[in-house]
Amino acid sequence: GVQTCALPIYYPNDRSCQGELARVHQALGTSLFRGGAPAEDIEQAFDAAIRLGTPLATDPAATPDWRFQLGMAYVNYGNLVSNRQRPVETEAAWNKALTIFEKLATDFPDVVNYQHRLALTHGRLGRLYADTRRVSQANESFQTAFSTLERLATSYPLRPSFQDDLAEQYYHVGSRWRQAGRTNDALLLLQKAVAQEQHLAQTYPQVVRYRFSLATYYAGLGDLDAETERPEEAESAYTNALMLVERLVADRPDLVSPRLEQPAAHSRLGEFLAGQPGRAEDAEEHLKTAVAQRETLAATASDPWPIHERLADNYSDLGRLYLRNGRPKEAATMFRSATAHGEALVAGGRISEGTRDALGENYFQLAQALGKDGETGEVQTALLRALELW
Repeated sequence: GVQTCALPIYYPNDRSCQGELARVHQALGTSLFRGGAPAEDIEQAFDAAIRLGTPLATDPAATPDWRFQLGMAYVNYGNLVSNRQRPVETEAAWNKALTIFEKLATDFPDVVNYQHRLALTHGRLGRLYADTRRVSQANESFQTAFSTLERLATSYPLRPSFQDDLAEQYYHVGSRWRQAGRTNDALLLLQKAVAQEQHLAQTYPQVVRYRFSLATYYAGLGDLDAETERPEEAESAYTNALMLVERLVADRPDLVSPRLEQPAAHSRLGEFLAGQPGRAEDAEEHLKTAVAQRETLAATASDPWPIHERLADNYSDLGRLYLRNGRPKEAATMFRSATAHGEALVAGGRISEGTRDALGENYFQLAQALGKDGETGEVQTALLRALELW
């Protein structure tokens, strides 16, 4: 990369050198993005890839590869600024990528990769339109993405990435329709996502991504089933998600993501069961497992703050469960733990408005538990702290 970056200095008119330099900046930006580098460094790399690639890709003698690389630079830049909550720049970048991929797909209809990237870009724009409440544009983009991805998945059954991208598209769109209240549409798409990814996970069990994605899709389906009062289906989906993650942890203990997701899956199932008649013991078991796993993770994590926030939620859920079931002393113990984790976030300067509200609620619930247990001495202190936070 260093040697390539020097080439244009010595050969300023050599377009292949300019193209290689643009490619290096593109690869650098992608590597920094995946590695969690500072956003400014990533943006600088993608900016350079776009700046160097634009004159190459727009030249009448441009190679298809130079045009494709510029399209990918715009996609990646859009991904970055999307994560940084800059929707106007995101839309502009993805639209530029869309224009490039549309022209490539038209000029070279036999190159499947161009059609694939065009479909994925339609999907990205569709999600952006849905998030900004432009339903008509979102529907149009989603239908275009679905049409192409379904055709590719059917025509190239030995290209599992096409099937995986189709399942991911089903999931993202289904999740957005769930948030928009389009429950029937959401249910159909989330079920399709599960079915598609389940086929991949069974066909290629050695590919971790397919098994992990399937767990994610089951969890999303469980959320929708729970919201639409389908308790048996919700419990089944949450249980499937948990089993998949637990098998991944057992098979690949070296991977971080499954170990982080394992307590989340227990927590999700525990929270659901806590609201079901006669399932308090099962809910308690899952919530306590989530707490134990997260305490272990927090003790060894390089950045434990997100885990502390989730731990506060788990302790709070246990406290509410005990309070509803006439166990105020145990409830108070759980709310004390929840507030301790919340106060750690405050002390570390890692508290948001939502976390502050949750901490205030935990102090209020602590006061309730203490009052029912007859320990009135701490009640006033807890209530005053709740009021201070609110």
